[in-house]
Amino acid sequence: VLGALVVGLFWLAASFLSNLATFVPPSARPNLHPQRLGLICKDVEIRSGDGKKLSAWWMPAGKKSAPPVIVLHGLGASKSHMIDYILFA
Repeated sequence: VLGALVVGLFWLAASFLSNLATFVPPSARPNLHPQRLGLICKDVEIRSGDGKKLSAWWMPAGKKSAPPVIVLHGLGASKSHMIDYILFA
């Protein structure tokens, strides 16, 4: 019983700490659009499997042989939080 309690407390602490490490408050970055950075993109909506609308950016690839990029929100973030990844891609 004591072992199960210790494991449970460890799991609870690990879950809490991982949430703190991955959550980015929405106010951490203003709404930034790729077009303000000179990138070509189109605002699109995608329906999820359960019918919810997801706002996204569709961006053509830099090379003809590459696929386009579709940018959605991240965990605890907005699309604007993904700008750094867009620039990297």
